Amino acid sequence: MATLLQMLKVTHRAADSVLFDGIDLTIAEDDRLGLVGHNGSGKSTLLDLMHGSRVADSGEISRARGLRVGRVEQFLGPEISQLSLTDAVARQGHGIEVPRWQAQALLAELGFALSQLDASAGALSGGQQNRLMFARAVAVQPELLLLDEPTNHLDLATLRVFERFLNAYRGAFVLVSHDRAFLDAVTHSTAILRDARLYRFNSPYSAAAVDLERQDEAAERARAAEEQRIASLKASAKRLAEWARCTTTSPWRSGRRAWKSASNGSSRSVPS
Repeated sequence: MATLLQMLKVTHRAADSVLFDGIDLTIAEDDRLGLVGHNGSGKSTLLDLMHGSRVADSGEISRARGLRVGRVEQFLGPEISQLSLTDAVARQGHGIEVPRWQAQALLAELGFALSQLDASAGALSGGQQNRLMFARAVAVQPELLLLDEPTNHLDLATLRVFERFLNAYRGAFVLVSHDRAFLDAVTHSTAILRDARLYRFNSPYSAAAVDLERQDEAAERARAAEEQRIASLKASAKRLAEWARCTTTSPWRSGRRAWKSASNGSSRSVPS
């Protein structure tokens, strides 16, 4: 499969902390990647770097020529909130326009009623705004879709709509979410951000979390074994040092040296 995006040895800081310390990541055209990590671990910042709206402190980020990247934001911006739902999807900005009929068909597919399509985007509930931002992102048919917590404030029925849509989606996507069941339902691989490192697994989140725990346990066993080996070497070195000290100061060796010295002195005093 063709590579859409590649990150090599990427390091990035935020304030006084290191978010990413030399991480590598490759996104192929068929990837359905879940991106997880604790709050503050840098998930949204990593999406910014993929999108190109933020520049890494160091490292290399390369994208396929002409790559179309869509981003589902967490919040509805003021420039969008004053538009109707149809215009919010049709007017993409930067000279990009989506046909109104196509925008309306997409909104209907995502569960909006026809009577809502001319309503103000700013009047939507939190879950409805998420659906609208999702529609904006996929309307331009991006080859790589970046989703930042799209399931927040969604009811079960809307979650199922999103699930069906993503499972039918033909492009690659990177999904940030804390919803384990949703991640397991729509992703094929997982990247876990922890302690400025990125751990990737070719499995959905639940299986990846088990794999990471096994890696941690194996690393702990290896660390304990290494500490035991070092302690054993230190103990052996200490015993050897004590043995050497005892043998150089033993009475037998001291007496032997004195006897040899006396013998040598006596032989020199024999008259000729």
